[in-house]
Amino acid sequence: MFSRRLALVAMVVAAGLLAVAGPGTRAVQAGSMVDQLEGEIMCTCGCTYTLEACASAMGCPVGDQMRVDIAAMEVQGMTKAQILDYYVGQYGETILAAPTKRGFNLTAWITPFAAIAAGGAVIYLLLQAWNRRRDLVTVAVQQRRRAALGPYLEQVDRDIKEDI
Repeated sequence: MFSRRLALVAMVVAAGLLAVAGPGTRAVQAGSMVDQLEGEIMCTCGCTYTLEACASAMGCPVGDQMRVDIAAMEVQGMTKAQILDYYVGQYGETILAAPTKRGFNLTAWITPFAAIAAGGAVIYLLLQAWNRRRDLVTVAVQQRRRAALGPYLEQVDRDIKEDI
């Protein structure tokens, strides 16, 4: 009974290690230009995936041909930057998985953070206004209570003084 549990635990651990180590080790082990670029270039088949995602999701022949072309460019001695420039020249900057960090494209990197900061500031200001309004309502309620209970409180104070 104990050996079965031990074997089951060993299988679960092995499966977990394979699941964690499997996909991530391919690009590190291979080191080819295809492995370096397939996460940075979009597939041109129209699927809106990167070459890497298109290969794992669909086994796309267009993506396969792009990988073959990249491998051929690598054999010709082209660098990663030259291959990227080639594809940008062919398809425009939309071929890149992420926009370049220069020129107008810089707004694609800055805008989300600016929007989050602006949203946080608006929420902060709304909470401050809400707290101020709540404080004003609390003070007004306390004043009405004192006005309504004033004669009774005075009577309690007189009774306390008389008992002393």
